[in-house]
Amino acid sequence: MAEALADRLAHIEELLGINASDSKLPNLDISSLRKKLQNLKNQDGIKTDFIMKIPRDKLQRLNKGIRQPDLITMKEKLIAIDFARELMLKRSELLEELKRLSEVAFKSDDFSKIPEFESTLTQAEKELSEALADAVKNT
Repeated sequence: MAEALADRLAHIEELLGINASDSKLPNLDISSLRKKLQNLKNQDGIKTDFIMKIPRDKLQRLNKGIRQPDLITMKEKLIAIDFARELMLKRSELLEELKRLSEVAFKSDDFSKIPEFESTLTQAEKELSEALADAVKNT
């Protein structure tokens, strides 16, 4: 039963995009990483010595710790799922509101009247330009 629950939780986490146990971490090849950093130092003069001063065994332990999927308790998983669920519900409400408001805006008859208002706008721009020219002339 516990395995079925864990499978369901993993599936829900995957659907919500919070499945930390399914991360695809590359294998840590320390020697090739050191060579790449050394090449960078030689080519670009970048100071990379401080990065690889960590002992190899500590790096390997760190890599092992990252790969352990069961570091999160069941309670923490449920909290993460509940938070992600609430977040998804809030986002869906916002999307529904955006859809509703955009339908109102784009179904408006005002968009079809834009060409009619263009001549009025041009006339108003002319009048403002003339008024500005008169104001500049009189000052």
